[in-house]
Amino acid sequence: MKKNISKIISPILEFIGFITQPLFNMMNKRFDVKCLNSDGKHVFFGYYDLSPFDKNDTKVLAHRTHHPLISPDPKSCIDIGYYDIDSLKNNTNFIKIGESNAWCWQQGSRLQWFPKKTNEKTVFYNTVKADKYIGIIQDIYTREIIKEIPLPLYDISNCGNKGLSLNFSRLQRLRPGYGYASLPDITENENIPKHDGIFLFDFKIEKNKLLISFDEIVNIGKMPEDWKDFQHYINHLCFNQSGTKFMFLHLLSKNKKRHSRLFVCNTDGSNLKLLDDSDVISHYTWKDDNTLLCTVYSKLSKAFSYTNYDLKSGKCEKLLPTVLKNDGHPTFIWNNTALLTDTYPNRFRQQSLITLDLKTKYIKKARFYRHNKFKSEVRTDLHPRVNNTETIICIDDEFDGFKAIKLLRLID
Repeated sequence: MKKNISKIISPILEFIGFITQPLFNMMNKRFDVKCLNSDGKHVFFGYYDLSPFDKNDTKVLAHRTHHPLISPDPKSCIDIGYYDIDSLKNNTNFIKIGESNAWCWQQGSRLQWFPKKTNEKTVFYNTVKADKYIGIIQDIYTREIIKEIPLPLYDISNCGNKGLSLNFSRLQRLRPGYGYASLPDITENENIPKHDGIFLFDFKIEKNKLLISFDEIVNIGKMPEDWKDFQHYINHLCFNQSGTKFMFLHLLSKNKKRHSRLFVCNTDGSNLKLLDDSDVISHYTWKDDNTLLCTVYSKLSKAFSYTNYDLKSGKCEKLLPTVLKNDGHPTFIWNNTALLTDTYPNRFRQQSLITLDLKTKYIKKARFYRHNKFKSEVRTDLHPRVNNTETIICIDDEFDGFKAIKLLRLID
């Protein structure tokens, strides 16, 4: 009965959300919205844990594709490029610098400036060469490939001396939208792959090694009773600001059910600690070198909370639990006095971009309508990111039926 009622009500609620879209667009004009798009193609950046802005905030990195809104096929290719931005007005001048066969709808090719926040001419992204995933460092002006990295990287330390990698084919198979489908997952028949886990690449000596294996991970903390029957994989590797530590999620998948475990360790693999395995850990951001914020779903309360983990004291506490109740993609801004985050579409297919003053609890929102064709793996999460001066927000959005990047002035 509930399912039948839902089938009737859901289209009605979505229609209400659709017809109120012009009102939201009018309200959002106060943010001086600029749309970066490309006629007849999808334009997006990717995940919220990387910044598309160069050090001078004059360029925005982007992916562009005419691929249909389905999972990328092994031979699909995506354009790598950027937009020159000046005043906040529409811009369709995408400047292509290369292509990649290693991409997904949620994370792109892990395109980023290299090194982060200190460069305006060289970028890093993943691709495929000779049936292997590799990383590319490229000059955006000359198009010269400066260096090829022998493995794909998920995250790179801010100073650019260390990189972290994982099994992207396995990730895509077990979590569609986050890994790469270009090459087959040779570990498909292994629940807990041997000689697999987290890999570290050292840019100085140009060598990589298996830093943390699944064998090491499963021997830490309490595991589910039938843990050997689950398929294990890694997702969401993220260095802290100084590159001395990183966090990651160890996930177990079985019959569309997932169990997540949050870990943190030193960059050399030492001091590996399990921070949380009680509920579902979703998203993350570093507040400082020793404080990690994650969105956590409680099976008991059936609600999300934003939880701070203090790595020095070992304590964890919920951040403004009466205010922050929905999952989102968080980033601390304005010297950690405010939080930038978003929400997933509600029953009206509306999602919010949120700026929250952590002291006064004052919230500012912009609302967006999400077309129902953007669902599941191809969904358009806002994934908010700020520029270096923390005056402009970059989000992935929609325009004329295609994915597009939008820039909004961050109003304090």
